[in-house]
Amino acid sequence: MSAGVAALAQAVAAAQASDDVAAAVDRIMPFLADTGWLDALLRDGCRAMAADALSLWPLRASRSGGARQLLLARSERIVATLAIIDPMEPGKALEPVAFVGRRLLCRPLGGAAAPAMLYELADGQAASRDMIALSPDKVHALDESRFAWRFMPARRPVVLLRAHIAGPGPVSIHRHDGADGARLSSILADEEHDRAMMMLSLLRMQGRTDAAALFRAALDAPSGLQRWAAMREWLALDTAAALPDLAAMADGDADAAVRDVARQTLDRAQPCPA
Repeated sequence: MSAGVAALAQAVAAAQASDDVAAAVDRIMPFLADTGWLDALLRDGCRAMAADALSLWPLRASRSGGARQLLLARSERIVATLAIIDPMEPGKALEPVAFVGRRLLCRPLGGAAAPAMLYELADGQAASRDMIALSPDKVHALDESRFAWRFMPARRPVVLLRAHIAGPGPVSIHRHDGADGARLSSILADEEHDRAMMMLSLLRMQGRTDAAALFRAALDAPSGLQRWAAMREWLALDTAAALPDLAAMADGDADAAVRDVARQTLDRAQPCPA
């Protein structure tokens, strides 16, 4: 790993430790404002491939639609990537537009502006606002919970250095149809919760009733969907032991939808009177 990537990884770790999104942005911004470290990384990579055609960077690469990405550094809430956006194929359907509860820092590289359509989340719809050109070699910021850019290069790909920064807790993701703006799906992404649920599923599959305290602790998750997911695992492990917690959820959960489904489940789970 190059010194620049190592320094970026340290900055991402420090930003992850902060509950303040603005402070996290301040930690990451210098790496977009001054890209000397990235130039050095690319030079080192080119030298290595010149010496050995099979040499590969120790960085993860991926592709999604017309975007190719090199993962530079990541934590649970922060992701830094180098992305290449290819021109859209003629006649190809527009990919969905996503509004994600995080901040985006984006710097077009290579001396070329990055053409993009700006979308706004308004009244539950994705509305296209303006066709803009993000000036090159300048850091642009966007609140992705309300706005989204669809990069639309015409003849040649655009290269972007990007950092996505989320606050603590679950991140909302709303996907909308690229043509008419209608909502396709809404989810909450939370890596910490996902790991906890995997652990609970494994404990439940092993019949680990001695781990009841872990299941009860998961009922304090911040979102209603997460609390209900934990309750389902608890009920599947030990229904009788989980019934008091289910009754408490049916009576006092902060989410009305969770209270309703808990009441319905409680009615079905309680033994019939003799």
